[in-house]
Amino acid sequence: SGVPVHRWELCSQNTRNAVLSIEHYGLLREKQEQLIVAYEDGVIEVYTYDEFDYPTLIYETKISQRLTAVRAGNFAHADFPELICVTYSGTIFGLTTEPVVEEATDIERSSGTHVQAKIEKLE
Repeated sequence: SGVPVHRWELCSQNTRNAVLSIEHYGLLREKQEQLIVAYEDGVIEVYTYDEFDYPTLIYETKISQRLTAVRAGNFAHADFPELICVTYSGTIFGLTTEPVVEEATDIERSSGTHVQAKIEKLE
């Protein structure tokens, strides 16, 4: 008892670069926290745990720049967890769990109506 036991081992399918950071944080609205792994080359992976407590990849992204820091938390909105990322060049950006809803502009709406009219003519 009290001795660590090797339960699982994880290797990224996306990179062989050095791990920049690793942390647990509740990104999803679940009781269980997720495992967040960021790599120096810009790969970020998020894992949840299956019924056997083995990590399962649920999200991955590749940033086009090298990362120097990634931190999970509630920053811009209290209800939606985010990952704040810093690149080697100094760019700071966030990845959010907040649903993104884009409203169509008047031009997009009229274009959509125009395209729909063309489709109806083809039928």
